[in-house]
Amino acid sequence: MANEIKVGEIAKEAGVTNQEIIKGAKDIDIIIKSASCKVTEVQASEIFDYIMNKIKPKRMSETKVTTKAKQKEDTKPKESK
Repeated sequence: MANEIKVGEIAKEAGVTNQEIIKGAKDIDIIIKSASCKVTEVQASEIFDYIMNKIKPKRMSETKVTTKAKQKEDTKPKESK
């Protein structure tokens, strides 16, 4: 299992409030409900980079999954009534 980091720890390291971390995470499509939530190391790094440098993460794996899922839907035969 991947190590998890509390939102408060990210905020402390970045020198911003928990709410700024939550808002920044939302901007890059990472949903955090409260400051007591934990995120993966990768997500923490993405949030930190976005907060500090306004660099949005490149998520190739999500794009590929979406594309594959759409292709599977397109190849399914349609049912006749």
